[in-house]
Amino acid sequence: MPIYMDRHELPDGVTSEHVAQIHAEDMRIQHNFNCKGLTYWCD
Repeated sequence: MPIYMDRHELPDGVTSEHVAQIHAEDMRIQHNFNCKGLTYWCD
């Protein structure tokens, strides 16, 4: 399985808590897209 990095520029006001919530949602639906999120990065 290929490994990809999903990187985004975050707008002002987006917190690490927001990113964690979005990642949790991605994990919940990832099987619909035949992919698996290993981790995420928020800088």
